[in-house]
Amino acid sequence: MIRAILTTTMYFIVLGLSLSNASGAENLSPVALRCEYLVNPEGIDVLSPRLSWELCGKSEGGNLKAERGVRQVAYRVLVASSRELLNKNQGDLWDTGKVTSDQSNQLAYAGKPLRSRIQCFWKVMVWPVLSGVEGAAAGTPSAWSTPAHWSMGLLDAVDPSSPEGFAATSWQAEWIGLDKAPENKPKHGAVMEEVNEPIVIQKAIYGVLHNPSMRVDVKEILQKRVDAGNRLVIATNELAGKDPATGRKKKLLVECSVGGKHVKGTVPENVELDISTGGIRKQYLPAPYLRKEFNVTAPVKRAVIYVTAQGFFELHLNGNRVSDEFFMPGWTDYRKRIYYRSYDVTDMLSRGPNAIGAILGDGWFRGNISNLGQNQYGKRIRLMSQLHIDYADGRSERIASDKSWKASFGPIIESDMQAGETYDARREMPGWDRSGFDDSNWAAVDSGSTIKPMIQAYPGVPVRKTQALPTVQLTEPTPDAYVFDLGQNFSGWIRLKVRGNAGDKVVMRFAEMLNADGTVYTENLRSARATDTYILKGGAEEVWEPRFTFHGFRYVQITGLSGKPSPDMVTGMVVHSDAPMTSSFECSNPMLNQLHQNIVWGQRSNYLEVPTDCPQRDERLGWTGDTQVFIRSGCYNQ
Repeated sequence: MIRAILTTTMYFIVLGLSLSNASGAENLSPVALRCEYLVNPEGIDVLSPRLSWELCGKSEGGNLKAERGVRQVAYRVLVASSRELLNKNQGDLWDTGKVTSDQSNQLAYAGKPLRSRIQCFWKVMVWPVLSGVEGAAAGTPSAWSTPAHWSMGLLDAVDPSSPEGFAATSWQAEWIGLDKAPENKPKHGAVMEEVNEPIVIQKAIYGVLHNPSMRVDVKEILQKRVDAGNRLVIATNELAGKDPATGRKKKLLVECSVGGKHVKGTVPENVELDISTGGIRKQYLPAPYLRKEFNVTAPVKRAVIYVTAQGFFELHLNGNRVSDEFFMPGWTDYRKRIYYRSYDVTDMLSRGPNAIGAILGDGWFRGNISNLGQNQYGKRIRLMSQLHIDYADGRSERIASDKSWKASFGPIIESDMQAGETYDARREMPGWDRSGFDDSNWAAVDSGSTIKPMIQAYPGVPVRKTQALPTVQLTEPTPDAYVFDLGQNFSGWIRLKVRGNAGDKVVMRFAEMLNADGTVYTENLRSARATDTYILKGGAEEVWEPRFTFHGFRYVQITGLSGKPSPDMVTGMVVHSDAPMTSSFECSNPMLNQLHQNIVWGQRSNYLEVPTDCPQRDERLGWTGDTQVFIRSGCYNQ
């Protein structure tokens, strides 16, 4: 009798749990919808994009939470060409119907062929069950997920299915830039990079070096130049050209001490010596500013701009940055492939006059890469952009980069990933990216490209600012040299807030560690200068951040201030590829917690466009051996 009662009681308990679990399954819903592993991507060029989703339930208060033991036994996906159709549960592009499958990742789109620039709106429902109660909820679908979307980029060169009224919906834009030499630069190169350490010329001989009778001692000349401004700006042909008797090129031999280090360089004519490294000088050119005005003639239904660059671009529209991304279009072998980005700018346009603008930076294209030097992919940086405007009345218009654009140099005197950025605020051009700006003194753009790579949609997660770090300690190890400790080693730059007189030069040097005397330790940086310079325009407080460089650092040493600073003068801006965190870890052992945090910060600092080996010195390369060791652990975090 007792056994019968217990058996009956256990039966009802199990039945109750089964019914409860079945009810829980009914409340499950697909979440985290992604297309090509991205959330609502704009401008992809994968013709059969892969879709994915996750399963979550609803807890009290409507918050989503994971449910243990839940699995999917079927799904239905709807893809529509408009939000309105999707809201009516009409998948005019693709309706899978109920598919018996547990697949929720890498589901390849198999609907109608997708044309250039089309928008795709989609949602999914699933049939979930709980482990151990097969069939209890298999017949009850979830609610539809929150809708997601993606759009196609510029596909075929000729697209006859286009509704825009012209066949060529692919790239019709030109590569444009500004190649002329800046007026304030020497004929044979840019101003030498500054060297903050003491420089002593020990030997300087110019001429046919193997012939003592044809040598000229120029040590005193060079030392005077160095002492005058701590620079060495001299093209060797300022002294002489070829030897008239033999026709041999004359050379400049320099030996000097830089901060106690001995360096030596032999340079042929028509080039300059980089005295800080003892090698052939590096040429740092200013950033070109490009602009174009156009009219919007009717109400806009949708506007998307597609943009890429040989180098870096920062895109502006009507006085505002188009995105919060940095170092676009990313790092590739530019000779073979260059990525482009797509931005929906519908809300940034206005009826009447509009203006589009862009700033170009050297980036990986023309800037220093590892210790290989500059110009690994080319010497001329370029922009290519194409704005497509769809009007509410059915018309379409295309604004493409071409020879009608104007160009000028501005306040960014130089920008390099390793050397740093120099910005002269006195050269700012207020309103350059707005309509009505007087660009009569601007030059015509240069056009054309020396390379012909494939142009493909950017497939990854862009680099963004993700965190701001306050100064935790401020010291003055030497007179008028202030060191700001940001409390954490990271990749990025600083936001500088400063007051002073027009022409005051604030120099910022970045490092991971300090010397015994409290100054920044930079020896490990090797040839990476890692120095930013800001020249004030004077007046009210000035706030500045660089655009086209980054550093790996914890400390920043600042000189050139007109008074003693406060800690809030410097804020650290953490910058890396904005991949979401996929896990967390915390335990009762503080040391293990700190070790885990060190790993996460190290990964953030080195996941910047590509997985690099270091963010600070003159290497910063994506060695496959390094990431091969770490990638399994890295996937747990991001």
